[in-house]
Amino acid sequence: MKKIIFLLIILLQLVFVNAQLTNITVNEGDLVSLKPEAIDEDMDNIFYNFSKPLDQNGEWQTNYDDAGEYKITVTASDGKLTDTQKVLLIVEDKDRAPFFEPLNNAFVNENEQLIFNVTATDPDGDKITYLAIDLPDDAGFVNNKFKWTPSFDTVKKNWLEKIITRIHIPYKP
Repeated sequence: MKKIIFLLIILLQLVFVNAQLTNITVNEGDLVSLKPEAIDEDMDNIFYNFSKPLDQNGEWQTNYDDAGEYKITVTASDGKLTDTQKVLLIVEDKDRAPFFEPLNNAFVNENEQLIFNVTATDPDGDKITYLAIDLPDDAGFVNNKFKWTPSFDTVKKNWLEKIITRIHIPYKP
């Protein structure tokens, strides 16, 4: 999301117009773009400088892990006189979804136990809670570990029926 913030500067001998604008709040991932405006009573060209993390154009593409407060100084100058305005840029944390680590293909014979661990990572370091739903009959999922021993008629009765009914094809054993 692009955020353009107009910072109006009145330069009556280089005086900021919009001196009351001191706090700007954005989310991680937003593009910050300050657009100061100033008036010089001599009608001289005005040049702007921005302190880090903004670039020379007054922009900064925030990323994840940029959350925090940044004290920014905006300077307006006509080459003879200068004026500055302080801005507090607040970048708020944006939560990212966890993701599962890839699983290897698993094969199991009937009446043999299949066991594998399920792991996920949260890029923000948040605690992950695992939940398994619609498990096969006699399967378990405890402490991120899936365990299941398919019986001799599992394919015929359970799995094939579940798979087929999920895609809405009538199943007749």
